[in-house]
Amino acid sequence: MCLTNLHSHTTFSDGKNTPEEMVRMAIEKNIKVLGFSDHSPVPFYSFWNMKNELLNEYILEIKMLKEKYRDYIQIYLGMEMDYIEKYTDFNAPILKNMDYKIGSIHYLKKYSDGKIFNYDISKAEFCYGLKNIFDDNIRNLVKYYFYQISEMILSEKPNFVGHFDLIAKFNKYKFFFDDSERWYINTVNEALDVVKQTDTILEVNTRGYYKQLTLNFYPSYEILKRCRRMKIPIIVNADSHCTEELDKSLKSAYSLLQEIGYQELRVLYDNKWQNICFDRHGLKL
Repeated sequence: MCLTNLHSHTTFSDGKNTPEEMVRMAIEKNIKVLGFSDHSPVPFYSFWNMKNELLNEYILEIKMLKEKYRDYIQIYLGMEMDYIEKYTDFNAPILKNMDYKIGSIHYLKKYSDGKIFNYDISKAEFCYGLKNIFDDNIRNLVKYYFYQISEMILSEKPNFVGHFDLIAKFNKYKFFFDDSERWYINTVNEALDVVKQTDTILEVNTRGYYKQLTLNFYPSYEILKRCRRMKIPIIVNADSHCTEELDKSLKSAYSLLQEIGYQELRVLYDNKWQNICFDRHGLKL
């Protein structure tokens, strides 16, 4: 049994380790498939997104590591694309050789001064954006987020959606909204319908859970049960930002998925997307 992780960040964006350090640790941890997915450049200042001038270097570095370690681990070149309406182009020429792209939403509307609202950065920023952009209407904020998820899938066609319900990051103990209310369930279901219709893979992201920011993985247990009923393909990733996080809570996610009824994951393996059987210990590669 072995592990896979296609969501990892390095010093090219907001990670703490170099790509080669991540590869060496992945081999130690019996990870057989490692994908690099540093945050894409954005057209404004961001401390966590890759700088445009580093993009070529990033591509060359990962390709070099692919060849250097090909006898020990499968390495894939990816990118976590930050979808921003009217700004993002997942199909820019420089990205054409990517093995895969994660579609994620970290940024929503702009403030009156032109600064973009990064809802993910802190609870204080979330509250500020909620008040100043969405007039303290949490339903409108959440609905806009999931609308953006749907628009991203339809317009940009990412290989999989990262941390589908990240908008609930600061909603521990239902601080902002009750995720059992009908309006929320309906909003989520509308986005899941788009996921299903496009055969887009949905990521089970363990980061919020192992960082103790949330009580669930992304997506939540209830959403995952709906995904199972809808037969939506699932991938499990650690969203690792350092070597120690490369396999964090992956096996716990496998166990939960088996409890729900999943018996296989969608995995990029041998250069193609395929369904791989798993148990609580890992994948049967």
